Amino acid sequence: MFRFIIGIVTAIGLICLLAHAVPGVVVCAGLDAYFTSLVIFPMRACVSCHGRKRHGRENSANSRRCWTCKGHGEYPRWGVILLRRDVIARIKAGEHGRNF
Repeated sequence: MFRFIIGIVTAIGLICLLAHAVPGVVVCAGLDAYFTSLVIFPMRACVSCHGRKRHGRENSANSRRCWTCKGHGEYPRWGVILLRRDVIARIKAGEHGRNF
């Protein structure tokens, strides 16, 4: 789906470029960059634990799993959640991911 959206946005950007509509070209270039980054980097590091999967010093009594990412260290970006709901549902059901 992302490749289809990237192609459409690129085509609209080229049409705007040929029509000398600079704001349209800028908006399309920004959308292209965002959708491409969603394909390349679909997961985001956890803000709470910074991708370490735990809080506190390692191997200390205060060390515990992160409650925000539930010990995974990363979670899907908002664009991936909105545009790829089927993939997110399969990950939660255990049918898609690293161990499947």
